[in-house]
Amino acid sequence: MKGFYHRLTLKAGVLFVVLFLVGVSAQAASLVDKDILAASKQFIASLSVEQKAMAVVKYSQANAVKWTNLPCGLQCRVGILFGSLSAVQLVLAKNVAKVALGTAPGSGYDQVMGIMEADAFLGKGRKEYSSENYIIAFLGVPGEKGKWQLQIGGHHLALNLTFVDGKQVSASPFFMGLEPPENTTLKKNHDALVALLGSLTSNQVAKARLVEGYGDVFVGPGKDGAFPNVKVGLKGSSLTARQKAKVIDAILQWVHIANEATAKEIMKKYS
Repeated sequence: MKGFYHRLTLKAGVLFVVLFLVGVSAQAASLVDKDILAASKQFIASLSVEQKAMAVVKYSQANAVKWTNLPCGLQCRVGILFGSLSAVQLVLAKNVAKVALGTAPGSGYDQVMGIMEADAFLGKGRKEYSSENYIIAFLGVPGEKGKWQLQIGGHHLALNLTFVDGKQVSASPFFMGLEPPENTTLKKNHDALVALLGSLTSNQVAKARLVEGYGDVFVGPGKDGAFPNVKVGLKGSSLTARQKAKVIDAILQWVHIANEATAKEIMKKYS
């Protein structure tokens, strides 16, 4: 894995996280994701010619960077809206997500569905929020040869899975957030980070605390790979064994969005 970055803010009841899991290991890449490919082809086959033209677009840098956490539908994304699909097509689209993501209870697919349900709740008072405003897109034609990318996105959600010759090689960039605070979809993630912070001494907290605050995601839409040149905060190598275990557990909660095979390989980098 070439790099990992995550930033968390908990402000006004909104939980945000961006993960850059760049370059799944060679062992994970050796796993041909036949289930994902089959589900993708089945969904695409259910589309009309017009729908297919929206859902399957060119694999290019211009299309790949069109991801965001904002509730802007197709104004800032490529793909086809969930709300424009028939009941059968919607089931097939969600099945693509199900086979591509983690299936453990309360993680992966369950979290994505929970985020969409939360947006449907927000949409009761504001039309720009809705579970129907999420998209699914294929950059390139899914196949066992060549390069293609699966995108699933909407408000508080951005999944970008890249495949080369039928093998998943990247699960990045990845964004997951949640609103309203009463929704417990990301409770495991929240609790793991709270436990980590609670294990730090006052001196460690002082070192970990940044002088400058941030009101938005530091490395996010339109800023892919713009990692800080200067590292600040508390070094993981300075933590006790117990604290390091809590760091691993916190990371695991976010990595579990990926399917089990990919998540297992990513976590080997931290064990």
